[in-house]
Amino acid sequence: MSGVIDLYFPSADARELNGDLRREHLAFLGDHPDWAPPELGWVPRSLVRFLNRLARRMPLTAPLGWIDGSTPADGGERQRIDALPEDEQQEARDAHLRAIYGRCFRIGKPLFTELKPPELSTDSDTT
Repeated sequence: MSGVIDLYFPSADARELNGDLRREHLAFLGDHPDWAPPELGWVPRSLVRFLNRLARRMPLTAPLGWIDGSTPADGGERQRIDALPEDEQQEARDAHLRAIYGRCFRIGKPLFTELKPPELSTDSDTT
């Protein structure tokens, strides 16, 4: 059962790392309210500012770039990991990736379903 739980819920160390990174990222957003990931460069700055303020004030919302791990806090964590000795880097990278994976509840494809396009009816009403 612990294997199933580990698929959906982050471990204690991943939750702690996410808490630290979220606090760091929200502090960054306080100084840089116009920040957005490069993929969202097309979004108007007024909307970016609104969404960045919303993440700080409203529960169950995430800052832009948070779920996919593209925040400056994640970049700083990657640099910190790169500065570690070689033998510690893989474990730290895995912990960071598990923390990113645990930032949202991911729902996989149920085992009992088979996705296929709907079949078209062969008999038509236009005769």
